[in-house]
Amino acid sequence: MTSIKKEIYQFFKHLIFWTIITSTTIVITLMLIFSHFGKIYWLPSGQVNSVEKTPPDPSSVLIGRNATIDGKDKTIYGTGTFIAKNMILTAAHVVKDVNATSDKTLEWTIRTNWNQPVDSEKLDNPKTHKYSANANLVDIHVHYYGEVPNKTYGFSSVAKDDLALIILPETFDATQLDAKISPITYNPDPKLISYTGYPFENFPKSKKGTAYKSVGKPEWTLLNNQNVMVVNSQTFKGMSGSGAKDENNNVIGVLSMYVYMEPFVPQYKKTSAIIHFTQDQVDWINDQINIYGHS
Repeated sequence: MTSIKKEIYQFFKHLIFWTIITSTTIVITLMLIFSHFGKIYWLPSGQVNSVEKTPPDPSSVLIGRNATIDGKDKTIYGTGTFIAKNMILTAAHVVKDVNATSDKTLEWTIRTNWNQPVDSEKLDNPKTHKYSANANLVDIHVHYYGEVPNKTYGFSSVAKDDLALIILPETFDATQLDAKISPITYNPDPKLISYTGYPFENFPKSKKGTAYKSVGKPEWTLLNNQNVMVVNSQTFKGMSGSGAKDENNNVIGVLSMYVYMEPFVPQYKKTSAIIHFTQDQVDWINDQINIYGHS
């Protein structure tokens, strides 16, 4: 009997030992995988949220641009936020195809208070407006913060500087299009983050142009990109460039990408990542407003 007890003891001893070794190996392996993204630290989490249809945000704008990209004519859509009467804040990859060798915007289309199919000619709401401008005839500039990212999406290429400002002519006044101006601020510790944008990929044509709102809480950040923050709310391509607003409705970042992490972390299947403003980025944006903004 004593011998049997010793064997059982040895069995469980080895079982515990190899369980610890196996678990440690798995953790180290995952750390090596994630080391490509940067070390991870955790922030207070909330419930995962999905995007839902919403009335349009008066400060959000549906950005459309007709462009010749690598010799092919394309129409690209994204989302932005008015931060001055003639300035739109968005993600750099919305206004620049970072995978292309050539990218020339031919025409800009700015839609405010939009919540209907993009090809609609009749405007359903008296506050809905559509402004189109030939890029060769109208003085529109795009200013980037730092370098444009190497790729549009993917953790391996999330750029902490994926920010751009579309500067419209000084005579342009967003408030004349029933749009509102959103204040920007530096908030190092947001409790809640929301954004309103316009999904396009895998959406029926009749719904492209419908406003969706996503609300979530910060989950974790990538230390190699100090100001890239993951939020536990789902988004879709087309919502990129939306102003990330905190609990006080101030813009504290820009929606950069959606995150699909199910193979590694199933609970983060529905998440997104924002460029969380640093103080330097806020100062740069304010400098641009002071120089080019229409007050």
